[in-house]
Amino acid sequence: MALHGRMLLIVQASLEMVAVVILAAATTAALPQALPGCQEKCGNLTIPYPFGIGKGCYMAGEYFNLTCNTSTVSPPPPTTYWGNSGVT
Repeated sequence: MALHGRMLLIVQASLEMVAVVILAAATTAALPQALPGCQEKCGNLTIPYPFGIGKGCYMAGEYFNLTCNTSTVSPPPPTTYWGNSGVT
């Protein structure tokens, strides 16, 4: 069981690293925008697919789900979060 727990942590860490790399690439390369009917922006940040805000708007798996906090509107624009981490 201890070995399976370690393997699960490695897989989870690897998936998180892949998501970070894709998110970083999204800031430098032209990727498709949000899926039709999905929120495309959070403040000044454009959210490209496979990332998305809201159910059905991101690729399967919680690693691509972003949250837009609109309560930060005054004075800064809304803030995008990936889990508990801010995205800029």
